[in-house]
Amino acid sequence: MKDTLPRGMDVTLYATAQENGLFFNIIAADFSKKHVEHLFWRTSYPHLDFLYPQWWKKKDIVLSDDFWWESVKMAEKLFKWDIIDSHKMFSLPNEGFGKGLSSVYGTFYPHAKIRQPVVNQKGVMLSGTAAQDIQAAGLQLTQHFSEKLVIIVLNFLSVDIYEYTPKTVGNARKWTADVKKVSFESPMEFLDRIVSKRFMSFLSSDLPQEHVFNSVMNYLYWKPAVTSSEQARDMVRAVYTELLAELVSYTGIGKAQKGHLVVTGEVPSFLVEKQYTELLCIDGLGISGTWSMYVDTYALLLPMLLKSQHEEMPLPMIIPSSDIMVIPAQLSDRDIVKAMVDKKEYLATSGNIYRYKIESYAPKAEITLPKSQISFSLPTGMKFKSLLVDARKWPVVYGPTPASNVARVPAWLQRLKTML
Repeated sequence: MKDTLPRGMDVTLYATAQENGLFFNIIAADFSKKHVEHLFWRTSYPHLDFLYPQWWKKKDIVLSDDFWWESVKMAEKLFKWDIIDSHKMFSLPNEGFGKGLSSVYGTFYPHAKIRQPVVNQKGVMLSGTAAQDIQAAGLQLTQHFSEKLVIIVLNFLSVDIYEYTPKTVGNARKWTADVKKVSFESPMEFLDRIVSKRFMSFLSSDLPQEHVFNSVMNYLYWKPAVTSSEQARDMVRAVYTELLAELVSYTGIGKAQKGHLVVTGEVPSFLVEKQYTELLCIDGLGISGTWSMYVDTYALLLPMLLKSQHEEMPLPMIIPSSDIMVIPAQLSDRDIVKAMVDKKEYLATSGNIYRYKIESYAPKAEITLPKSQISFSLPTGMKFKSLLVDARKWPVVYGPTPASNVARVPAWLQRLKTML
């Protein structure tokens, strides 16, 4: 970065209050030079002091929004960027590198542990995550797409699927919007779902059931912002794979052979490593064909969608990149999948998962299957991050017990993580 901000640079603070913590992103974007700087920090809520020592010496919280302001100050210190003054006013406008912001957009999830602070300041917009707002923002995004668009918000106590499908009426293209959701009023209601054991067939940790239930309840109670525990990630992946598998039956996603997936919410933020979210979405939705997927692990998408409702934003600012997934529904043991991207050929054989690094603004991928030829494109400006060929036998069958998944699920996750 230069000592002074390039002319025309927009510096926006995006803040998200989820059930499991606060997430802060500063995006400093120079649209003329297509250059973006991204600063990120997250913190759990105060009841996890013993896990997060940086909060041991903080002053007592008196008001329900004090933790919000203390966290903003901490983000300011870590980012080395002037964000607020001593009167709890945001530093607007931006006046140079590290000095102030152009705007602030914040979203507050329904089960966030702090109340939404009242801020009467031009350029600052804090809002709840109302379903109608997300649906309207998603509908606005469809102008950039030609295939089905699906936005999935995976939260701990709710899963929402926003499905946008293009329809041709005469010479015009119109989009239909549909929302399917499942939600739980309390952790105890969610526990009833856990006790039903339906998620057990998706687990790969062969542990005593009492241990599994205790671990799930511990995470439901404490809700850290993030975890590095493989057991915790495995349990969360299994629980939400089963939830998605039930919810998707009420949508048209399973019948589609092309589309774009955008996944956000508390679960991807908690899991951090996107291969867990990718696997739970691929197998939970039961999709096949050719799809792109963008996983938001920074809790950034919803405040960006909020901003896009109030000012024009280039699509690559909202969804900067996607991975293209090829999931053949019918492959014999010796079949080969071929893909051509930027005049380079990529091969995959039946029975495994392959991920090839692309990192290109390639206009499209040409995919050759045993009985068909497919062309797939991303919207202009979006980066083609990787090509993922999921050549496992479709549909993928788990279980019947966790012991059946002990070897293969970790192997699948490793293949999703490894770039060839």
